[in-house]
Formats: sequence, structure tokens, C-alpha cells
Amino acid sequence: HGTVRVLDLGACALGPFFAPALARYLVRVPHSGANLEHLELGGPSGSSLQRPNRCRGVAALGAVLRKACPRLSHLGLSYGGIGLTDEAESTVASLASLAVQNGVLVTLDVAANAFGRALTPLLRVLPLMESLIELDLAGNDVADWGAEMLSKAMCAAAAGQEVVMEYVSTLSGAAAVIADRKLRDERNRQALRSRRLPLRSLSLAANGITVHGA
Repeated sequence: HGTVRVLDLGACALGPFFAPALARYLVRVPHSGANLEHLELGGPSGSSLQRPNRCRGVAALGAVLRKACPRLSHLGLSYGGIGLTDEAESTVASLASLAVQNGVLVTLDVAANAFGRALTPLLRVLPLMESLIELDLAGNDVADWGAEMLSKAMCAAAAGQEVVMEYVSTLSGAAAVIADRKLRDERNRQALRSRRLPLRSLSLAANGITVHGA
């Protein structure tokens, strides 16, 4: 009821109903997630006592986390196989919106989900993530197309407000919606003048990136 700061349920064999149940609880019980900083719902199975989670309905959970957990700084959703479901695109859009809007998310781990091109909105709105320091995209079939997309996003972020605004004007689909929601606030637009991409750790292991992408 608002006192929990860390909730680690990694590799607990959570099924498809857990994420919606957690989302409903956070909505139903006011302030229950007020101090939640670390939520781990991913992780590999390292022993016979562990099994990967298979969370579904993560898109709705992401939307709830954005409103109900203002201090959330770590979110782990690795090894969930979400990219192999019809929820891949909606999940990525929700996570991208969370990373852009909440302003305190430091670590996002979506490794080993086989998201592939569904990751596009997340990669493209990177310049608008003001707090993200660690991003784990390993094992998601990012390949050369994703490496190129990341490079364009990071170059725009490093160049300052005018270039970022020009870059944002080229966005489409879910990425454009997320950017518009962020930049309709004058304070957020002004913040781009002095801010640079805070990212310090980027994992792209096991993504099939060749020399061209590198």
C-alpha cells in the first residue's frame, strides 16, 4: 500500500494474467505504487527452480505505470517472448511512451523478446528520453536496420534542440504520437536546448548486426 520500493519477480514463471492483475491493483488502490522504484518482471532462468515469465497485457500495464508509479526508475521485461505475439507493437509503443513521459526511468531491459521491427518507435524516440541511462536491447533481431535507426536518433540527440525538432518532424506512426505528446508542453521543448542524451549503457548483443550496422 505505497511502501514497497522494489518488486522483483524475475523468472518466477508468471503467466499471461499477472500484468493485467497488477495493473488493475495499481488503479484500484490509490497510491499503492507511489514509491515503487524497481519492477523486475523478466530475467533468464538460471536454475531448475526458475522459469521465464510469460507476461502479456504489458501495454496496458505500461500505461498504468506511467500514471501510478511516478518514481519508477527500473523496469525489467526481458526473456518474455513478447515479440512473438500479436502484442509486440502495442507493448513497444507503451514502453516508449513510459520512457519518454515519466522522466525518471533510468533502466529499461527488454532483452531476449525477439521484437524485431516492432522496436521502431522505441528506437526513434530515444532523443526525448531525458533520464534513461541503461537500455538493454540484446536478442531482439535489431540487425543493421536498427543500428542505423539508433545512430540517427543518437546523432540528433547530441546536436541540440533545433536538430532534435527537425528530426521529430520526420517521425511517423506511434513515434510521432509519443513525440507530439511530449513536446506540446513548452517547458519540455525549452529543456531540449541544454539537454543531451544521458544514455551510458546500450546492449546490442545477439542482434545479427554486421559490419555495415556497426
